[in-house]
Amino acid sequence: SGPWRSFYLSGAQELRRGRRPSDKRPGPSGQIRELPADQLIDSCSTRLNAEAAGELYLAFVIHVQDVDETWFVELSNGVLHHRRARPDETATLHLDRQTLAGLILGELDMASATIKGDKSPLANLLSLLDLFEFWFGIVEP
Repeated sequence: SGPWRSFYLSGAQELRRGRRPSDKRPGPSGQIRELPADQLIDSCSTRLNAEAAGELYLAFVIHVQDVDETWFVELSNGVLHHRRARPDETATLHLDRQTLAGLILGELDMASATIKGDKSPLANLLSLLDLFEFWFGIVEP
């Protein structure tokens, strides 16, 4: 069938030429940029390097200004959780959704981003995220 032929030809090309390096960022950045704030935070959990996070504990409250949402983000035991912040929890970090998306995608750095408040917990979290290769091997690992 057609798909099997394509797999075979792609595998043969990989064996002949190797995997080409990619300058693209992993994932559909256009789609990620349009996610609601809670799903942006949730997308970090799929890229979190649990071994690197180890026993690290992070907890902070982030206020996404343009959509007026406040989220409590917690990292413990190598697992990232988030929930809506309670009224008694004060936001320690203020930014808009596009800035948050740019930071998560790696298109912005903390120094150039427009953020009010303590940046260190978010910077620590972003440093624990893995970047995946755009291309992957079909024949060889």
